[in-house]
Amino acid sequence: MKLIDLLRSPSAYEHDRWGFARNQLGHGYIVGGFGALFVGWWILPVYAAWEAVQMDQYRSKPWDSVDDFANVMTIALAAITNQPLFLAAHAAYLISGWLRR
Repeated sequence: MKLIDLLRSPSAYEHDRWGFARNQLGHGYIVGGFGALFVGWWILPVYAAWEAVQMDQYRSKPWDSVDDFANVMTIALAAITNQPLFLAAHAAYLISGWLRR
């Protein structure tokens, strides 16, 4: 599977705890963390636009898009503001999502 195929296929991992954890860690640290380091605050509107495209064009579920954006935003804010409490909040968020599955 190519990277573009992954980007076009929304995945909520509704019944897969470890899939959810890997997915949201990737959203948080790869997209949010590295995105914030490279483009700063711009990562937030750019990523929100991408999630809107996924909902419109690829039929992602709105709650999954909000979930993905929350992970991106939390780690991006940690990187931008240099506040480690965002990392603790992200850990709690991941644990709650993992337990829900």
